[in-house]
Amino acid sequence: MESVLDITVQSSDIDMNGHLNHVRYVEFLEWGRRAWYELIRFPLESFHSEGIMTSIVNIQMNFLRESYEHDPLRVLTKPVKVGRSSYVFDQMIMNDDQEVCADARVTCVIMDLATRQSTSVPDKLRSHFPSE
Repeated sequence: MESVLDITVQSSDIDMNGHLNHVRYVEFLEWGRRAWYELIRFPLESFHSEGIMTSIVNIQMNFLRESYEHDPLRVLTKPVKVGRSSYVFDQMIMNDDQEVCADARVTCVIMDLATRQSTSVPDKLRSHFPSE
């Protein structure tokens, strides 16, 4: 199940070069993953009640096209792979012309809150990833 999040670039998102700051792209990806968790009805806030947390361990990102103030952007988040304690999303940020402005592969790990060690991906999360 893929989530879609619409965002409009604000003046505070722009860097000294007059385009969207690269840090904001990463933040928009975070918002996209939060939207995905909401879509599957397992919001990040519920992780703590399960005694777990999720942590980003790798982001591979390509910046492909500039974005500017007032540009409408769409963040697409798709689950692609799950392991014992980790899972992977493919994400894209697209503009109104359906051009990809940035894409990323993001790897997350489930960690036990008490021990801060990796632990198994819960079934209610695992069930939303393609089976191998």
